[in-house]
Amino acid sequence: MGAVTPADIGALLGLASQGRLRVEMGHRGDWSSAGPVLREMSAGRLRGKAVLSVA
Repeated sequence: MGAVTPADIGALLGLASQGRLRVEMGHRGDWSSAGPVLREMSAGRLRGKAVLSVA
């Protein structure tokens, strides 16, 4: 897989603005939960993407 290009980002933004891009979020939390979240992902128990906040 190659590097992400500006055209790739543009295509994703276009899909998102049309409501055609759907991303399932499986976890949203603080960076301090990274360890347990990574273990869940590794075990295949986390469905969707994980978003960790750094503040």
